[in-house]
Amino acid sequence: MTHSRLAVADYLALRFAIAAVVLLAVRPAAVGRLRRLGRRRGVALGVTYGVAQLLQTEVLRHTSASVSGFVTGMYVVFTPLLAAVILRHRIERSPAGSRCRAGAGTGCVCSSWRWSRARWH
Repeated sequence: MTHSRLAVADYLALRFAIAAVVLLAVRPAAVGRLRRLGRRRGVALGVTYGVAQLLQTEVLRHTSASVSGFVTGMYVVFTPLLAAVILRHRIERSPAGSRCRAGAGTGCVCSSWRWSRARWH
């Protein structure tokens, strides 16, 4: 069975189930040490992330490879920016420069792929 034949929800459920099994196999005490508040937050974050992944995966199925790669690659750039805005975390100078280069590189790779494809086809 290939990824393209799985429904988006089934694919993500399988992916996260494998991750949960691996986590429990490798670090079973990590989950056991969590307090009730930590477990609640973990479930809330997991559900939020799962919904976001479901929406993103569904949308990316209907976009070109260059747009899909760009959106996925921009996680490197936007995750710390969101942490800075929402959690009020300070962005360190060196990693910020790396993220800017990663974003620029992702944009260049995706743009050049689209331009070269248009030119050759």
